[in-house]
Amino acid sequence: MDDNQKLALYRAIAISTASSPLILPLVTPQSRSQAFHTLEEFKKYPGRATVILELLQTERHILPIIDNNGTSNNVDITASTKLYVLTVLQSFLKTDYAKISNNENDRLAIRNAVMVAARQLLQQSMSNPDNTNTNNNNSATRN
Repeated sequence: MDDNQKLALYRAIAISTASSPLILPLVTPQSRSQAFHTLEEFKKYPGRATVILELLQTERHILPIIDNNGTSNNVDITASTKLYVLTVLQSFLKTDYAKISNNENDRLAIRNAVMVAARQLLQQSMSNPDNTNTNNNNSATRN
């Protein structure tokens, strides 16, 4: 999955959750339909296990957006991203876990990624419960 595809996934997650006031102008019936389609396609993406691990292990997920006034903002969508990815992982484990059951390293990587994500979500919620806008120019993700 390349950077443009990840950005499309982040945008779809942000639109589907509308977790920040900065996202609300982006939410239209058409954008919600596109977001739903993108999220459903990711669930079928053949390389989703690798992407899931990467997204769970990434500390923060930032979506750069430009508002109606042309102002560039970065919206922290870490919690929404991790919760969505954990949901996709749950589905993956139900349907495809048997395919990796012979590789203990892969199973261990999944377990560790879930624990890392849980710790990050807990730390984020405890340190800054309303961390929706970082207002700086970072890339789409930071490790």
